[in-house]
Amino acid sequence: MRVWWLVLALGIALGCTGKDDDDDEGDDTSENGIPQLNPVDADADADVDADVDADADADTSADTSADTDTDPVLLDVRTSIEDYPDIGWVMEVTLTYTDPNQDVDGGLVMLDATLDEAAPEQFQIPIDGSQAIHDADDGTVFLAIQVSDAATSGTLSVTLVDANGHHSNTLTVTIG
Repeated sequence: MRVWWLVLALGIALGCTGKDDDDDEGDDTSENGIPQLNPVDADADADVDADVDADADADTSADTSADTDTDPVLLDVRTSIEDYPDIGWVMEVTLTYTDPNQDVDGGLVMLDATLDEAAPEQFQIPIDGSQAIHDADDGTVFLAIQVSDAATSGTLSVTLVDANGHHSNTLTVTIG
């Protein structure tokens, strides 16, 4: 099953779709003109798992193996599957982090997703205020991913990369 990705910001939906391996390289827009998010290689290993409660919320615990002198540290990843009007089902993802250099703006969220028994897909989502929203005061980054329905299941591994290229630890949540 092809997984459709959608990143939302400030109440305005900006769509991004995952590309199949047989899609034309270099084509960055879908037929409807919505930007596509191209899969990338992610070299992070998942090292923390969490269970999901009945309403599709997931929490993880922090892995403090990151270099806390320069690297951001993911403390928590929370997910919730919601029905957005005119869009459909989305998985909201909120990352809670600390970063000694306070340079998360302009960085990336690296996702390694295996949803609904589909082949694993890897993505880099820019923290640019439209594809991923950063709240420095709260130490959070928010993004939303379009999913097939409320019964979506699988795993989502998340790594935060700050603007200077420092990688956080990786947290993994089990969905459904």
